[in-house]
Amino acid sequence: MSFLVLLLVVLILRFTPWRTGFPLDLVTGWSKALSPRCQHWHPLLALTALLSPLLLLWLLDGLLTGFVYGLFTLLLHVLVLLLCVGRSDPLGNLFDELRQALLRNDHQAASLLAERDFGLTTENPQELRSALQGHMLWETAHGYFIPLFWYLLLGPLGALGYRLLQRGQGFSWPAADWSARLCHALEWLPVRMLGLSFALVGRFEQALSVIRDYLGNWDQAASQVVTRIGRAALGQPETAGTAALDQARQLLLRALLIWVVMWALISLV
Repeated sequence: MSFLVLLLVVLILRFTPWRTGFPLDLVTGWSKALSPRCQHWHPLLALTALLSPLLLLWLLDGLLTGFVYGLFTLLLHVLVLLLCVGRSDPLGNLFDELRQALLRNDHQAASLLAERDFGLTTENPQELRSALQGHMLWETAHGYFIPLFWYLLLGPLGALGYRLLQRGQGFSWPAADWSARLCHALEWLPVRMLGLSFALVGRFEQALSVIRDYLGNWDQAASQVVTRIGRAALGQPETAGTAALDQARQLLLRALLIWVVMWALISLV
């Protein structure tokens, strides 16, 4: 059933207005509402409160199992995965304004937009294109690939657990440190699997060389791992127009296709 869920979510994201997932960002809303109420709680207690929706999901998933031939379970899994995908649409319209500036060769406007929208500060057009590539790679990794990885491995509990931790680390409250640590642990394996996918669809030897450097490295931030491997798989970013962004987008789409095909084959076994 997981492959059917994946297929339905991809179709919804691609062909409906829900390109950024479920219209209501319930995961962020839960974290935002909880954080001020837990300011004086013990970190483990605050973390337990953050992850408490997992218990409700587990109970609901168990109750719906086998009901109406699994249709309600299918709908529940699709809904949870839509709640867990990223909200920025990095493969869609996130970079539209920047693309327009780059197509006009207006590097000053592009730099200002990159700083305003993404917090990226660069010195020259080459740095700007490289930074934008890295931002697209990481936004797509934590927005799509990592939740997908944990859904395929642990079901909806895995995807929702990661997204709760990822959102929980963004607030100043007792659970932030524990959320960041656990989030880092959950990102370690999928970002390296994604890096291997980049190697298969990009510059294999260059990407594999970077992957080897990170295989035994626990402390490196997942965003830096994805960015470095992705850049190695892409090579030097193009200097004309939006070519650098287009290269990164194509790399990510090919990597996503590999994941879908591999899971389809596993589902058939």
